Amino acid sequence: MTKSERVIIAGIIGMASGFIIGTILAPWSGEELQKKIGVRKRTVEEKLKKLESKIDKLAEKFKEED
Repeated sequence: MTKSERVIIAGIIGMASGFIIGTILAPWSGEELQKKIGVRKRTVEEKLKKLESKIDKLAEKFKEED
């Protein structure tokens, strides 16, 4: 077995074991995780809208000064 074959096999074993351990130790079910992601997404969207508004106001102030 060549060195590159060993590296490929080790990578495959590492990915498979990571998947298995992650599945076993996952703190939430898929449905719960989707809900949490949805809440987080809405929170981030709200913060981005507020930031966009602040940036627009700041840009207007700079235009007024010119």
